[in-house]
Amino acid sequence: SETEDVIRDVSFEVPVGSIAAIVGPTGCGKSSLMNVIAGLYEPVSGQIFADIKNTAIVFQEPFLFSGSIRENICLDREVTERQIENAQFVSAVSEFLNGFETGLETLVGERGVTISGGQRQRIALARALVCEPALLLLDDTTSALDPETEQMIIERIKAGIRTTTILLVAARPSTIALADVVIFMEEGGISGIGTHDVLMATNSQYSDLINSFENDRLRSHHD
Repeated sequence: SETEDVIRDVSFEVPVGSIAAIVGPTGCGKSSLMNVIAGLYEPVSGQIFADIKNTAIVFQEPFLFSGSIRENICLDREVTERQIENAQFVSAVSEFLNGFETGLETLVGERGVTISGGQRQRIALARALVCEPALLLLDDTTSALDPETEQMIIERIKAGIRTTTILLVAARPSTIALADVVIFMEEGGISGIGTHDVLMATNSQYSDLINSFENDRLRSHHD
């Protein structure tokens, strides 16, 4: 039997050094698109022009191995202390590191079981940032963080890593609004491209989705 394409008729450009948010309802193909761009899936047709060899991807459920925070960030790569400090700051690892007596040398258990989900996500982000990738893919990477920390990290990325192009899957309106361009997906295709403000004003499906995200956030906050 014929299989249906998960992603189809998708075409867009993201300027070097900018942030693009990929937004859409559950199951619309956002994660599949990220995996194709990262080279984890082979596209059936079409082409992707990206610096795959200098691309880092961070998933929603990051993997940490049993070792120190430093080892999990560096992964035996030759990186300078300046690079480690910068990655720590941008990813907000430095925000919680002061609470650990041994700092970067603090040991985390297999899969990072001894630390919180938000701390694991921040360490995984620092790991991706430490080698200053040309393309950074964030697949709902900061979902375990509170909105204020997530927004702070995105703002630090914008301010401090001007040569890195970032594609991020996001569902928080405050984070989406920080992107230079929004790629709105529905049912495996693109339904709109533009800034958050323009799409809110011109695309009713997009504005309905963003309003539902905001309502979900308010409900969970009250709960």
